[in-house]
Amino acid sequence: MTRKLFKPTRLAAALQAASLLVIAGGLFAILISDIIRQRAEVVSVEAPSQVQLFALSHESDAKSR
Repeated sequence: MTRKLFKPTRLAAALQAASLLVIAGGLFAILISDIIRQRAEVVSVEAPSQVQLFALSHESDAKSR
């Protein structure tokens, strides 16, 4: 019993290409959102330390006067 070879049609090729593009787009969106979230976390961690340094410098100026 021999199997017939699958002959791809234009519709099948178009559907496969479209599905691959959708999957690649989804993965790219996940990657971009992770990068944006990581940068936001870094900024939120750095921001209080800069505010504290600014406040400390004003306190030391006030004490020196």
